[in-house]
Amino acid sequence: FVTKLNLTDATSNPATVRSGLNYSLDHYLPKDDFPEFSVYSNNLTPSCAACNTKKKKKIVDQNTQVRSFLHPYFDIVPNFQFLGVEIRIDPTSFIVQFQINRVAGMPAHVYNHLRSHVDELGLLDRYRKSTLNHLSDDRRAYARTFNEDGTGAILAAQLANRANDYALDYGPNYWLAVLYTELSSHNGFCHGGFQTLDAIQ
Repeated sequence: FVTKLNLTDATSNPATVRSGLNYSLDHYLPKDDFPEFSVYSNNLTPSCAACNTKKKKKIVDQNTQVRSFLHPYFDIVPNFQFLGVEIRIDPTSFIVQFQINRVAGMPAHVYNHLRSHVDELGLLDRYRKSTLNHLSDDRRAYARTFNEDGTGAILAAQLANRANDYALDYGPNYWLAVLYTELSSHNGFCHGGFQTLDAIQ
């Protein structure tokens, strides 16, 4: 599930132990409402503090009548890319917007389940904020790579390789795999648009 989805915290919860974040076990079914499952192993799922706080006691999305959250042990997540990102760059702004896409052949209940999970946990905005921090840390490395040929081709290739590595390790919907795939084909970014990151520090 973790390698297929990673639709959790932008630092890759539920595998938070890998990123060094504080994590704990969350009751998928709230223990106050379902005390009989309070120590049942399949009801104890890994969660970071932020997700645990947002989840609270929600179980079913009243608008769609699907469960509000994916269960990491039982739910089958599509093994194709449905997380997307749009990037817009101008001289004074670097705009990133993640979204869940309903791709061809995806049943409505699967799409609604995915949307509920990311919406309730506020994941898309957390991906966005983490993107700006992540790219800003690497902006000087992008400049050095760009200066090697002045065309952006080497930078684009490095970004594509990084995207592929993330996808192989964590699946096609890992936010960094999706981000770097988009950046590698973004002419504006690869041809100097990364310099906008200096303006938003």
